[in-house]
Formats: sequence, C-alpha cells, structure tokens
Amino acid sequence: MADRIEQIGNSTIHHGKSSNRVYLMNLNKKDVSSIACKMECLAKKNAYTKIVAKIPDELINNFLENGYNIEARIPKLYNGKTDGSFMCKYFDETRKTDVFKSRCHEILEAAS
Repeated sequence: MADRIEQIGNSTIHHGKSSNRVYLMNLNKKDVSSIACKMECLAKKNAYTKIVAKIPDELINNFLENGYNIEARIPKLYNGKTDGSFMCKYFDETRKTDVFKSRCHEILEAAS
C-alpha cells in the first residue's frame, strides 16, 4: 500500500507502510479531543511503529496526556507567529533510536 494523505475529522494526516507511521500534518482545533485516539487506532490497525504530530504549543497538553513526547520545538512555526512542536508516540522502541546519530556527529566534527 502506498502512503496516503487523508482527513480525520477536519485534520490532515499522512500514513503508510513506506514511512511506517502516521503523521499529523495539520491539526484542526475542533479535533483536539479525539485525534490522538483515532491516530493510535489507525497505527495499531496497520501495525505502524510511530506517530508524529505537528502541534501548536497551545494544544500539546492533550497529546502529552495521551503518551506523546516532545521531539522538537520550533519557534514561530505557524505563520511566523505561533510556536509549535513535533510530538511522537512509539509502538516499537527501536524507532526511538537514530541510526545515523554517530555518523552525524562524525560529519559535524569533520566540518568544524
């Protein structure tokens, strides 16, 4: 199955086996109370190992309460005004490990 872009409620997600994840691309505030649960059901149904969500910082508490972790914070992510975060939830512990981490350090050392 190829990756797909779909709507859950009024929010936009990307999911599929090639990325082995669900990615919340655009969260509509109307969906905040239900989207985390719906994405988890989709991930479990398709045996995806990760969910990534791009969230305005003002809405992260619902995701924290549902077991998500903040992976990155980006100032002024939304329209150059509102801070945002990328949040993740893992269903496979090996997805938490960056397999390129040591190589990135080597490249940064060589570049400096």
